[in-house]
Amino acid sequence: MRRWLLFLSALLGAAVSFAQTTGMDTSAESGGTPPSPDPMALMEEMPAMPHWMTMIHGYAFLNANRQGGPSGGREFDSQNHFMFMATRAAGGGKLSLLGTFTLEPATIPAEGSRELFQRGETYHNVLLVDRQHPHDLFVQLGAAWEKVFGAAGRLRVYAAPIGEPALGPVAYPHRLSASENPTAPLAHHNQDSTHIAADVVTAGWKYMIFEIEGSAFHGREPDENRWDVEQGSLDSYAGRFWIRPTPEISFQVSSGHLEHPEKIEQGNQTRSTASIGYQKAFPGGFFAATIVAKSGASELRIAAVEASITVTACAISVKGAATPTAPTKR
Repeated sequence: MRRWLLFLSALLGAAVSFAQTTGMDTSAESGGTPPSPDPMALMEEMPAMPHWMTMIHGYAFLNANRQGGPSGGREFDSQNHFMFMATRAAGGGKLSLLGTFTLEPATIPAEGSRELFQRGETYHNVLLVDRQHPHDLFVQLGAAWEKVFGAAGRLRVYAAPIGEPALGPVAYPHRLSASENPTAPLAHHNQDSTHIAADVVTAGWKYMIFEIEGSAFHGREPDENRWDVEQGSLDSYAGRFWIRPTPEISFQVSSGHLEHPEKIEQGNQTRSTASIGYQKAFPGGFFAATIVAKSGASELRIAAVEASITVTACAISVKGAATPTAPTKR
């Protein structure tokens, strides 16, 4: 059964990639500058229309995974995410319906995929170390409404029973610099693990190159049941500030208070992150890179670097390891 699901995830990945390629012109054949290589960003910047516009895209990797050492081993698995977006004019602004899903509960072992130096979440109430846990079937179920107020800026309101609060960089399933990596970036759990949070409410204001956002959400991380939708009170909060001086460069700083996020570790956490992102389209491909730093009162201070470059049918990926710079009590 798992073998068929692996095959299905590969077919879905190929289908959505083809739909993404044929549905949007990302070339420079007209002689102009290539648009953003990020399909989600292209869709978000499109003006609202009186009818629904939809986009489906995503990825699926079939991995022959071999990790050395006493914590390593061999396995065959698939990491995958599939995104859906529908937009139309509503209430004087633009309404967007957002969905992100994954088949990883079926294509990755419940105890996680082997990935040396990775850590986060649990299996049978034991912390996963040197493994990447499968993500929940429902990664995002949300809706956003935004309205432009002329030169004053743009208001955006976001609500999601499962979604991403304003904490950390753009989560890696949506981050272009991570798009060609067949595994989750190292230190993902420390830098953007809140991308699957319950009951998220976010409001933001964008003015010229600046954007500020604030979120309230349920801080507990997902449990080991990867097929359900979890809920909870709005007991945590976060804020994020963006500067985008050019279409290619973005800076963000963010910080959040998480109420009892860890299942096996009692107490609250304060997480703070900063990141620099760069992405550039060129005829036949793109280059994207991200540098992320994160610190917390009781955790490792971590820095990571990742980059992806694609040229026509070829792809090259570089992923930086997590670098501890302070002791941890774990």
